[in-house]
Amino acid sequence: MLFQEYVIILHVDLVKKMMMKKILNVFTIFLFVIQAYGSVDIETANKGEQQMIQALRSCIQSEKQLAIKNIIIGAGHSGCEAFKMPSSSDYRILLIWQWLDALKDISNDIIIVVPKHAVDEKFDFIKNRGQKIITIDGVLHGKTIDFIRAYESPAKIISAQTKFIIMLAGDTEQSDGRWVKYDRAMVNSLMNQLPQNQEMLFLNGPRTGKYLEKSDEVDPTAHRATTDYITQFVMDQNKPLWKIEDFQFGVPSLWDAALKFCFDNKGVGLILPGESTSMISEALSLGIKPIIYEHDAMTSTSKIFVKDLYQSQRAFAISEINREDPSQVITDYSQTPLADQILCIKSALIDELKK
Repeated sequence: MLFQEYVIILHVDLVKKMMMKKILNVFTIFLFVIQAYGSVDIETANKGEQQMIQALRSCIQSEKQLAIKNIIIGAGHSGCEAFKMPSSSDYRILLIWQWLDALKDISNDIIIVVPKHAVDEKFDFIKNRGQKIITIDGVLHGKTIDFIRAYESPAKIISAQTKFIIMLAGDTEQSDGRWVKYDRAMVNSLMNQLPQNQEMLFLNGPRTGKYLEKSDEVDPTAHRATTDYITQFVMDQNKPLWKIEDFQFGVPSLWDAALKFCFDNKGVGLILPGESTSMISEALSLGIKPIIYEHDAMTSTSKIFVKDLYQSQRAFAISEINREDPSQVITDYSQTPLADQILCIKSALIDELKK
């Protein structure tokens, strides 16, 4: 290669670095401006986090004494990153579901909203510097009884003979950022615990088979062009009473339809994976007593959550439903709905205004 070519390559590389630095600087200034002068919430690519932000924002705007305040809401990693910066806003609220190391770097005026079960000794760092923490039961979401009553399921999408709806677990991100796979052995264990000779509907989600079975790479076609290997393994069992619906990006999930079906049919069991604290929380808020199956991909935080639910008798363990004695068969999976946690947060914020 000629000397002139080396010079050109180095020049192009330098220009790229300068452009990237300018972009980052502009983004930083933009974040500072919107946090200092307007209630523009911090967007996140995580769909669940974005729904949490929108649900809380809607509640805040409906309460006059909160709506007049300059309140900014963020969630997860993107919220932590944005809230490192100073701000003249009245309040900034960070929604999280477990400890994140990035919490150590956020401004100490941030109000943190976190599930009770997630608060462990790591949060002592936050408490010791006087950070305001609002704890809630379960994970924040937008599924209310009014929502589910108004929801209209597509006609005949779930068979009237369905006795159980099962959500397949997925690969799980741990608190340190590692991903643990929900693998073939784990789903096989689940299938061995299911009741026999019952009509069942299996659902899955974007984390089911997210990573390739034999590598640490994300499967680029799962839930897009192909069926992930976990769901395919269930399909390959060829059980005539099992119906499997494979989630695909860009197509509405059947999750809301499943919640509606269980809400309307109290004798239908909803079997959920222990790591999905969000789905479990949604079921609890609708007065559905979920059946939980545990597995080795669960986070330590989700294990604590599930244990608390067992102790408070707000959830069944999967071992409780596969009984041979007909007199012990569960026929009603309803219970008193969990209090709306959005309203709990609103109440805590109003109390904060009075200080």
